[in-house]
Amino acid sequence: MTAVFLIAVLPFRLVGYCMYAMSAFTVISWIHIVVTLASASVRKEDGALINLVGYSLSILGLVHDALVAANVIWTQVYFSSITMNIFLFMQSWVLSRRFEGAIRLIETMTDKLELSNTHLLTSLSGMEDELARKTYLLKESERKFRGREIL
Repeated sequence: MTAVFLIAVLPFRLVGYCMYAMSAFTVISWIHIVVTLASASVRKEDGALINLVGYSLSILGLVHDALVAANVIWTQVYFSSITMNIFLFMQSWVLSRRFEGAIRLIETMTDKLELSNTHLLTSLSGMEDELARKTYLLKESERKFRGREIL
């Protein structure tokens, strides 16, 4: 976003000087993201390895296209569009796996909740029966007490 602002506001001759700084910042950002994803992959975090592969492919595609644009290498194909599509498919796969895990967790929790409700209703039913029995005994003892004669 800063690059877009600088290009829109600064005169063109100054933008040329800023391009080296923006390119360096971009490369440093790429390195930081790859190192972060690599450390997440080592810690076996969910989806980190797939993100690392997808992001690395995207970076390689962008570097390839930058080298083609600078006439350092010559090919007829720009790879960044292909690698970005691969990266997007990998991201959608990771999201679908996470969604599937969330659905499984919800189903497991629903089953546990239904089991807990069944146990609760069973214990409440037992309590109601016990309360009804004690109420009946109390009424019977009260009836017997009232039937006695007081001396």
